[in-house]
Amino acid sequence: MPNKKKVLQNLSRKTIAVSSGKGGVGKTTTAVNLALYYARKNIKVGLVDLDPLSDVITVLDIDDPESALSKQFDASDQSFDSHIVHVFSNFDIIFPFSKLQKNDSLALLEKLYTRFRDQLDERYDLLIFDLPAGVRYEDNLIFLNYTHNLVLVTNAEPAAHVSAGGYIKSVLEMEPNIDIHLWHNKYARIPGQVFDPTDVIGNYNRNVNEEEHLGMEVKDSIQDIAFIPVDASLDLLQSNPSPLLNLMRSLLDLCEFFQERRLEDLSGGMQLSPRLFDIIKYYLIHTNKIENIETYIDELGKYMKKVIAQDIAKGKEAKQARDEISSLTKMKPFSDTERMLLAKYFARVKSDLILSLSIKLITLLEKGIQQESAKQTKSAGDMLDYHKAIDSTISQLLVSLNVKKVQLSIDLKNSAGLILFYFSLYKLFQSTSVLSLIVNFIPKKKNSQGAFVRDKNRQIRELLGTSREYKEKYFALIKTLYPIINRQVQTVVKTFNLANLLLKDKHGKVHKLAYLTLFTNFLHETIHSGLSVIVGFRHRPAAKAFEEAAESLLVKIGK
Repeated sequence: MPNKKKVLQNLSRKTIAVSSGKGGVGKTTTAVNLALYYARKNIKVGLVDLDPLSDVITVLDIDDPESALSKQFDASDQSFDSHIVHVFSNFDIIFPFSKLQKNDSLALLEKLYTRFRDQLDERYDLLIFDLPAGVRYEDNLIFLNYTHNLVLVTNAEPAAHVSAGGYIKSVLEMEPNIDIHLWHNKYARIPGQVFDPTDVIGNYNRNVNEEEHLGMEVKDSIQDIAFIPVDASLDLLQSNPSPLLNLMRSLLDLCEFFQERRLEDLSGGMQLSPRLFDIIKYYLIHTNKIENIETYIDELGKYMKKVIAQDIAKGKEAKQARDEISSLTKMKPFSDTERMLLAKYFARVKSDLILSLSIKLITLLEKGIQQESAKQTKSAGDMLDYHKAIDSTISQLLVSLNVKKVQLSIDLKNSAGLILFYFSLYKLFQSTSVLSLIVNFIPKKKNSQGAFVRDKNRQIRELLGTSREYKEKYFALIKTLYPIINRQVQTVVKTFNLANLLLKDKHGKVHKLAYLTLFTNFLHETIHSGLSVIVGFRHRPAAKAFEEAAESLLVKIGK
């Protein structure tokens, strides 16, 4: 018989609790993806579903979820296997019940750490607790007595940081030695914005009474472990993949990058500090069109003081910060020389055709994405068709870029080539026959009402597994579509006279491998979008960030 104390210590070491201060930040999605990632590494994972909503069953689209969700927790002496749903190789869900009733937490703990502790220790290399959101002791905090490792999930928004800070305060009052790892979902660090998405403790302190503040020493016991950017594959509302929607999202990301780089190119080497120029870029991107340049500079100065005041407040005692901020408010935001430089810069920005077309395109794409997303949820209503305006604006932008290419930086030249490629796809996807080839690749199943719906569970299995049949079908689809894509690119180039924007290899020939890679990446991401799974995507920034964080977490828990 194994030593009870030793087994409990072992279970504590190999348990990761995933929690959040508030709902809607991607806690369950994070827990599921961690389990999938580690299972693929041949680590035997048990995901203990403690969330009353039992989202794990739904996220993974497990067959007959209604029967699994209808079960209630049973404290009677049943076998261990009766409490398990096997998902994939090396991955089980433990206690997939719809809701824990009053006092069920204590009974569940008794099952986990008394009745079934030996089976848990023998069967699994890693346990992941998907805890409910919030700070109720009996629903959430009580389980932290049985682990040294807490992954606290938050989003890049003030409300999420305030909730996370409150949760940290409650946790440390109960378990001061627990390791807290901050997992930032939907992360976007935008230089120049007032809100700092990395400063959970600071954002919490700024929004609560001083007596509720977390001390600066708390920062030393909390580690940022993940910064996961927004990713379409994690959009659970996208029940049916939309090639056009994903294409517009890709175009929007590219145009936003292009806008920022163009603003840098137009600066003409202004002698401003990098921090000040970051603030200026952010303000330009997120404010209305420049009308009166002098007025615009004055408004920028007011905004800049707010940002610098936030910088001052970080890492300083309240009184010292107040004194420095008070001095800041009395200062002129810009010297006469800086105002002159800014006036010249804003004049270039205001008159730049490429930049104005980029900004117009960003606005149209945002509206088009809203329209396509509404169609996904069957609530489109009477909306304008933005496709003609998007088509016209992209073509105007490409013609301007083709003329100005020799004057563009390397980043913008490459971006212009990518915009050409995505525009070619955009034109091609107006064809329903081409779209149907992609849509029909998605596996379907009958739901309980007899209607055919997307089979997400099968897709996840195929994405994570080594199905030969799936790979053969996937490569057959690429073989069918790629020649069509090539012809479409050449047609767009000939129609609009855009030969300067073609991607070329080192010999000056059309870079066919680059176009093939771009298309296969786009196709792969489109087919699997909305699965709630980021594991298995090789080229996405979110997938890379997730993998790095998951590996770092393994090291920290000693696995």
